[in-house]
Amino acid sequence: MKSTFIYIFLCILAILYLVFGQNGFLKFYNLVSTRNNYINKSEELNKEIERLQNEIKYLKEDKNYLEMVIRKELNMKKPDEDLYILDENEQNILSNRADKDIKKSN
Repeated sequence: MKSTFIYIFLCILAILYLVFGQNGFLKFYNLVSTRNNYINKSEELNKEIERLQNEIKYLKEDKNYLEMVIRKELNMKKPDEDLYILDENEQNILSNRADKDIKKSN
């Protein structure tokens, strides 16, 4: 009977060590979670790189796009145009629409 309690106690200790120990399942789970976060961040950065490369390509190849960006950034206008300065949210909406229009024309 005493040896059975010792055996059960040792099994419980082994299980606790496997779960909470220095290289236990909790540590493994945290490492996997951290790895997945880095993979997601890497994918986001790769998408951002691709977007910026496309923008560079458009700036080099499309004079109309370059003119649009310059006018937008410097708040410039042509003599026969009216200039409206929008807040950041409205600018993002218009920028997304302009990007879609450029993609359609190419």
